[in-house]
Amino acid sequence: MRKHRKRSNEQWRFILKWTAAGFVLAVMYNIAYVLQLHARDRRLSKLVDEHEIAKSFMRQPEFRDRFPDTLEIHELGRILKGDVDEAWRRKQESLGGKNPNEIREEYRWMRAVQDADYRRREKAEKRSRDQQAVAGFPSESAVSKSDSR
Repeated sequence: MRKHRKRSNEQWRFILKWTAAGFVLAVMYNIAYVLQLHARDRRLSKLVDEHEIAKSFMRQPEFRDRFPDTLEIHELGRILKGDVDEAWRRKQESLGGKNPNEIREEYRWMRAVQDADYRRREKAEKRSRDQQAVAGFPSESAVSKSDSR
């Protein structure tokens, strides 16, 4: 009996050691992932729009052999950033004029794509019946009830 208990304890000790090691590794992995995300966010927040736009423009084949100075890159970036901002403003204005019923808030969009359950449908039907009754038009259900008598 004692031998069986000793073997059982050794097995549980082995299982717990490996479980603890796996847990520690998982925690370390998650911490490293979060630190990497923060480092990437810091690096991206330090980027300047004008410089990145100018660098991307200078990667075009016709400009690859040129090595512009910092002042030229800064000026080019300022001009291109202005053009990009103006294009974005025009796009936003044209989108705003095209569809006034566009849902821009996320919670309203989620509400619109949800399946309407029977309670919402019943409330909408009751509301339309009440509005028709107030307007003086009998609803279909009221007409069918009076015809069935």
